[in-house]
Amino acid sequence: MSHISANQQRLISQIVLTSHTYAFCYFSVLAAASSVICYCSGNVIQPLIDVALIMTAFVVFRLGASTVSKLKAYRFEQGKTVGSILNETMLEISAALSVKPPLLYIFPHEDRNALCTLTAGFRWIVLLSEALEKADAPERRSVLSHELGHLKCLHALWIFIGISLIVMLIMSTYVLCEVKGLELYAKALITNATMAIGVLSMARFARQHEFQADAIATVLNGKEGLINNLLERYIPMLAAIGHDIRPELSRESLAQHFSNSPNRLELVLAMVADDRNAIGFFAKLDALQNALLDPHPPLVQRVKNMERFETLATA
Repeated sequence: MSHISANQQRLISQIVLTSHTYAFCYFSVLAAASSVICYCSGNVIQPLIDVALIMTAFVVFRLGASTVSKLKAYRFEQGKTVGSILNETMLEISAALSVKPPLLYIFPHEDRNALCTLTAGFRWIVLLSEALEKADAPERRSVLSHELGHLKCLHALWIFIGISLIVMLIMSTYVLCEVKGLELYAKALITNATMAIGVLSMARFARQHEFQADAIATVLNGKEGLINNLLERYIPMLAAIGHDIRPELSRESLAQHFSNSPNRLELVLAMVADDRNAIGFFAKLDALQNALLDPHPPLVQRVKNMERFETLATA
């Protein structure tokens, strides 16, 4: 995989460029809004000081959390990184994407997932399940390609900048309310509304990152490996939160359907559509919250995105 076709290289370059362009546009809007509010308040220094203090605390927390995650994974593995198969796969994909290979660790957990973290001087991927080491080659490559896609597009850096600008927007709004002498309830209402807008916009911004990482993984490996990984996680998750799992998707039948990807995918998508009207009020409320705040797109949207880029990659 270290040598990819010109078409694949072109598509990956377009995805990275789209990621950077989208981030630039998003940041421009946030920066412009913050600047206007600061100008209206006549006080730029106070919001900047507040942002500097909050983001310093955030950086310290992020470094600490990442280090703890790494140390725990390191301890569980008794000082060893994960097996040679995953490491070799990661090195191949890193070479194909022209990114510096991060360290790879396993943090034993039930979730068949992975996370990528990037802080000053530290780059690593933590796998949340040992199952990936035993998975087939398409799934291994796809999951690692997805995480390395985040590194390729500098998503961790863009998220940090976005959070900084959102904090700036909130702080400048608060200072403006103070300058205007608004009552406490009005100040709280306006500031909380600004924070809600910032959080929702960041969720949508982060969701695009998942689409972009999926796209890079699909261009390199096709959609089969990602779909296998998503469904391995998705079906048990639906069962755990009380969705009616069709008999053909019971745990006893999973192995049979996992050997037939198109049929399995159609069954899951149909199950999601059926359950949408069957779940209760609180489940619908939870679904609404996930739709607004969860950076990971719904399964249906992810599959459509993967199908589109698989078509482009094979054209």
